[in-house]
Amino acid sequence: MSMLGTFLVVMALASGGIGIPVGMPPGFEDPMLGRFAPADPQVFIAWSGVGPLDGNDPTTRWMAQPEIQTMVKKLVAGFNKLGDQPNAKSSGKPPSEEQLFTRLIIKSIDAASHHGLAFFADGIDHDFNGKSADYAVLIPLNERREQFDQLFVDLKTAVAKSTKSKLTFVEKNGQSDVLAVKGNHLKVLLKDDYLVGAFGPGMLDRALKNLQTPPPTWFTEHRRQLAVKHFSSIAYISSNILQDSNFIAAQIIDFKSFKALCCVSGMDDQGTVTRSTIDFHSNSKLDTLLPNKPLNSNELARMAGRPLLGFQTHVPVDAVIQFIADAGKKIGKAPVTEAEDQIQDLFGISLKDQLLHFMDGVVTMSFDYDPELSRPELLVTFGITDDMSFSEIYQTVIDAVSQWPEVSDRLENFDHRGYNVYKFSPPQIFLPVSLCWSHAGDQLIFASGEDLVTRQIDQLIDGSEFSKTQQVQQLVEFGQQSKYGNPVAVTTLDPVKLLKIIFHFQKTWALGKKQKRVPGFKSSDIPTLKVLSSGVDSSVTGVYRTKTGLETFGRSTLPGSSPPVTAFGFGAMNLPQISLKRMARQAQRKQTTRIQRLALACLNFEVKHQRFPATANRDGDKKPLLSWRVHLLPQLGYLDLYQQFHLEEPWDSEHNQTLISKMPAVYCHRDGKPSDGKTIYLGIAGADGVLGHPQKTAIGANGLWNVVDGSSNTLLVVGVEPTSSVTWTRPVDFNTADGGEKVIEDTDENNSGTPIGFCDGSTFIVDDLNADQWEAMMNINGGEPIDREALLK
Repeated sequence: MSMLGTFLVVMALASGGIGIPVGMPPGFEDPMLGRFAPADPQVFIAWSGVGPLDGNDPTTRWMAQPEIQTMVKKLVAGFNKLGDQPNAKSSGKPPSEEQLFTRLIIKSIDAASHHGLAFFADGIDHDFNGKSADYAVLIPLNERREQFDQLFVDLKTAVAKSTKSKLTFVEKNGQSDVLAVKGNHLKVLLKDDYLVGAFGPGMLDRALKNLQTPPPTWFTEHRRQLAVKHFSSIAYISSNILQDSNFIAAQIIDFKSFKALCCVSGMDDQGTVTRSTIDFHSNSKLDTLLPNKPLNSNELARMAGRPLLGFQTHVPVDAVIQFIADAGKKIGKAPVTEAEDQIQDLFGISLKDQLLHFMDGVVTMSFDYDPELSRPELLVTFGITDDMSFSEIYQTVIDAVSQWPEVSDRLENFDHRGYNVYKFSPPQIFLPVSLCWSHAGDQLIFASGEDLVTRQIDQLIDGSEFSKTQQVQQLVEFGQQSKYGNPVAVTTLDPVKLLKIIFHFQKTWALGKKQKRVPGFKSSDIPTLKVLSSGVDSSVTGVYRTKTGLETFGRSTLPGSSPPVTAFGFGAMNLPQISLKRMARQAQRKQTTRIQRLALACLNFEVKHQRFPATANRDGDKKPLLSWRVHLLPQLGYLDLYQQFHLEEPWDSEHNQTLISKMPAVYCHRDGKPSDGKTIYLGIAGADGVLGHPQKTAIGANGLWNVVDGSSNTLLVVGVEPTSSVTWTRPVDFNTADGGEKVIEDTDENNSGTPIGFCDGSTFIVDDLNADQWEAMMNINGGEPIDREALLK
């Protein structure tokens, strides 16, 4: 039974995300995270990062407390300092490649905590003999892309200057910006708005190939299981991770019966929610050990009110006994026979026919810990099918035990509400605990203290708090909706009690007082226990039987199987602080980052050719062919895509039309799909615009010296509303001859302002500009004064 109990506890706790940091609240679910999933990985993990605090659910309310947000702010600031150190200005010399690589790692963690990540691994070591795993990771960068661009530039410079460089840049798939570590298979690549990292032979190729394929069937099926307001994470473990396992337990347990485990988590109006499945092969021997009888309301009432950790299940007694017997044969033992003989010798009764015959299989366990008394509190109850008939067997055992010399002097009993409670007090050398028990109604109760037994009897008589809680009712409702029936097992965890234990030991041992791993953050910045406990309820998970194995469903205030650890370790550290103005800006920040990439790419084009790109190249009849957006591809890192175009043909030629769906994400609106080929970014063309008229080549007529009004006062590109988007390869832009009214018409419906980019690479978000203001910024030599600070929304 202990093996089965451990298995189900691990299973239920794994439903919290297998240790995945779950964001509070979840951020945007980037579709590329699902595409990154292989068809059959050993391990796959994806999570959506952290989003704004815009809900009224218990989890968001907990996170929105001012004290917690103050802690978050300090953690974020400290983590950013870690990412920015060492600073060239403060040290007087540029950082080394090792320092820059460390900065790349820290910045990657920061980006992942905000925007999420996807990770898969293969070749995982089964017997812990040192075999390393092959893995790949995908991290959305979004507005952080420019930081990584600069990091790669700095790394290239540092590598070029170093005489003993451990890093190198290699060409891969037509791209020369693949950062590789000499002597191993670690490679890092910036691909569109993502960072792709891989370790192992061929893993980078495999990762990039995954991005070109739809999500695998297992991903879409399990993702569809959890229909929530905000998706947070998914984790998948395949059976092939255990196929060649050399675990000692594999000699007894047939791990090959295991097929797959998948956990999905998210958040709705009631807080965090998790759902997971574990499947076994049809001929699985483990399947016979799994409980298949649902817990009824009376059995659910046996759980203690709110334990630190609680577990309840219906054990298939006969199957477990047979499993123990079979396992014993494999190691040359007969544990079941030996136990039967011992019970017969001690009490004169049969283990199978008399004692276990009365057990209904329901086992309930709860564990608490009193930090003030340093006393563990364990409570275990066994269900009894016929308490009247069992009383005779029970009394036979008590009478025999009472006669043992080592017990008789230390055994006492007393009455509690009509039930006899026994207490055995062993020599308390290490822990102040006793062994107490009672047969009360349909329960056989064992505990480490008499007060635990009496409370359980009170609960039997007065009713259970646990079975009446909202979480348990939600488990029952889920079973009805899914047609699984009641759960066959239930687990519960109280994070408030866990917090009390953590705070107690921190106070007792002064943990963390001399440790300042995050700059500017110290242990005193952690909110009080009262704040951290506010509004936090126990997490409860139900386990249900399915045709192929088990499924779990759980709810909690805080995410993950260890909520406080999750809160401090990852989610809290990277949440944005609450600010309505800041949240409104974050909605457009991704667009600002993309338009800045376009402006900087145009500047790089100007540096190389001494001219900005023309609005389009043209043929001999002066007909525009392909937009400047196509000719900017090499500066954006898409040389391979640029080389696929027939530059002497128009944008809508038979061949060039096939490339429209390959539009880079940098041209896309944040809510759009690159495959649609629609861009919201229009340049400023015409007689007085920086892009000018179509030219014979992609190189335009205007360079920086032609921008008389100054590069910081002259518009280069504008982000229009989605309904005004155009095919990205088509030569369509704003013409200065059309004036500012045309810009207003195409940007009037922009939510949260209009992103604009200037010829110096700077970007702004503006709103409510009049036609004169637009025209003043559009003309390269109009002479009108520009107050850039006044443009800020």
